[in-house]
Amino acid sequence: MRYLDVISKKYDHYLLAAVVLLCIVGTVMLFSASNSISLDQTQRVTATVYLQAHLKRLLVGIAMMFIAMMIDYRNLKIAAKYLLIGSIVLLLITKIKLFTAGQLFPGKVALPRQSFDPDFRHCSAGSDHFSGRIRGSLPRSDQGFL
Repeated sequence: MRYLDVISKKYDHYLLAAVVLLCIVGTVMLFSASNSISLDQTQRVTATVYLQAHLKRLLVGIAMMFIAMMIDYRNLKIAAKYLLIGSIVLLLITKIKLFTAGQLFPGKVALPRQSFDPDFRHCSAGSDHFSGRIRGSLPRSDQGFL
């Protein structure tokens, strides 16, 4: 009977439609951006390596969304203080583990010191004017990015 309550429950239809639309657009964008990379990595066996991984994660996310839709958020007010304290403790544990491993700022990456020279010969926008403008705006290889 609980599942029927979820179906008949009042929820924001526009928000749900926006989430579904974003999932569809994101999946199409991911496949169009990663199919050639997937083909290269699998020696032309399949073009859907990244798409399969994305769809698995998307299904887990959708399942979590429907589970969260079943929970009445007003009942969480009782446990809010404990959830906040638990979140802070987990954050501190993560930072302490990173600090002891010597990775205080793990997201910090250095830029490469070489120039990027795009090759536009294979695309329709590869006119000499367009590619010359881009190549002229990038630093020379002896200058580097930094």
